[in-house]
Amino acid sequence: MVEAGFARYHSPEWIGEDPLRWPRMFAARDDREVAAFLASILAYGNVKQINRSLGDLFARMDRSPAEFVRGFEPGRSERALTGFKHRFNDSVDLVATCHLLGQMIRGWGSIEAFWCAAQEDACDGAHAGDIADRAGRFIDAALSLDLEPYAKRVGSPVRLPFLYLWPRVAGSSAAKRMNLFLRWVVRPDDGIDLGLWTVEHPRDLQFPVDTHIGRLGRYLGATRRKSADARTRREITAFFKRIDPDDPVRFDFSLCRLGILKRCPARARIELCEPCELKPACLRHRELSRRGGAGAAVR
Repeated sequence: MVEAGFARYHSPEWIGEDPLRWPRMFAARDDREVAAFLASILAYGNVKQINRSLGDLFARMDRSPAEFVRGFEPGRSERALTGFKHRFNDSVDLVATCHLLGQMIRGWGSIEAFWCAAQEDACDGAHAGDIADRAGRFIDAALSLDLEPYAKRVGSPVRLPFLYLWPRVAGSSAAKRMNLFLRWVVRPDDGIDLGLWTVEHPRDLQFPVDTHIGRLGRYLGATRRKSADARTRREITAFFKRIDPDDPVRFDFSLCRLGILKRCPARARIELCEPCELKPACLRHRELSRRGGAGAAVR
């Protein structure tokens, strides 16, 4: 059933307003990598607002996000970002972020190479432990880079809106945006994801748990939890790993389409269940059926 949903929705025709469309607008690998990182960290809030902010951001980067951050200089470069705003993140947060990304690319050549440098084990795609631990080391290493030009503006300790773009992955957080970025760059280029990195393997990826994935995970019996947190992420990932041990997160995009396209809305209606490939395995469909057939609506 899950494979049938994958076959139906895992196609470029369904990318639509997904933030993944922004890195796919660029041809060069380095542009795609930088655009993917920026698009993922800003992927919070209303999808229209996300795309409006990303369109504004990339227009300011003169058609090459990688070149923009590679040549980023305090003072001169930051004027291009003056007035940028996405919800509670503003130009100060993006200026400091571009400053960090610029240091990564100038010093290590790519975000992927910096990810490798941040790890304590060999960076050969055969890591031990949880990818969340490696993501945590990446964030820690990024925040240890030079922020001196922006120290007064981002604050000491660093202000929370900036840290929201560089979240600590350890602990109870679902780390949705970091796992989204990793899905984009690690999974192969299949018309959806980008296939940019070779130092991590799709088998180690974890689900980017948002409201859609959390709800559909409950419907499929992957989890009973209503909180989008690390435990929910691990439970949902483990469920899909039993279906595809080598690439469990490949189902993320197709499952999200069901929620985003309102084929499976939060307020369920049994008539919407009829064409759904997941219906035979769906606990919510069984509940709706018991409650009275077409038109029944329960949360």
